[in-house]
Amino acid sequence: AGENTITLESTREPVVLGDIVLRPASKIDIPTYEEYIAKHGDIASNTPSAPAILIEAEKVTNTSSVTIYPLQDRTSPITSGLTGPQSAQVQKYNIAGGTQWSTVGDWITYEVKVTESGYYGIGMRYKQDLLSNMYVSRKVYIDDEIPFQEAADCRFDYTSKWQTKYLGSGSQEFVFYLEAREEPYTIKFEAVLSDMGEQLRQISSTLANLNNAYLQIVKLTGSNPDKNRTYNFSKVMPEVIETLM
Repeated sequence: AGENTITLESTREPVVLGDIVLRPASKIDIPTYEEYIAKHGDIASNTPSAPAILIEAEKVTNTSSVTIYPLQDRTSPITSGLTGPQSAQVQKYNIAGGTQWSTVGDWITYEVKVTESGYYGIGMRYKQDLLSNMYVSRKVYIDDEIPFQEAADCRFDYTSKWQTKYLGSGSQEFVFYLEAREEPYTIKFEAVLSDMGEQLRQISSTLANLNNAYLQIVKLTGSNPDKNRTYNFSKVMPEVIETLM
């Protein structure tokens, strides 16, 4: 207990802070999928007998941005919506997401009411044709909490056609344990970089280092280096040479 000082030191590139949130360690300690299943019991004996719950994609509860809103798609004749099947006379909203839901951190929420406790798979009919031969990832929250570590990286493989799949890692499908209750659950899907995040950070760091090395060289040589002059880079700026190596 008491007052603590947190210092953030700038080392590279500008950044804007919106909030700083401190959470108890118990909420940070997210179980693995194996631990999550072990906690709630055997899947086979905890599978609800209730019928499937259908949520139309365009019926979003909330979004992180006003630019994410219901859209219309006619690439598949069986893509229906809240107003029923597609029509040749009128355009009907029947999807959500697409290019509007591609920025890291953007999210969409849905509400679902569960009347029987047990494990539920979350199946989604989707089309991911924006990143050819790559996958995109979404982080899944149940009532603003990540149920298990692997839920932070649910993958959607590239496909030029609509297909249905359950949320999973690409090699394993996940199930989520939900207790029956009166109030609905809030399920949030957040756009994340996943494994590509670390690769992009490394690329960004490398480019920043190279850019800094270039600026250091230009300070010495100017924008038009003298071809007849020996600048002795290894002696004047050995750290720059090391960066370029």
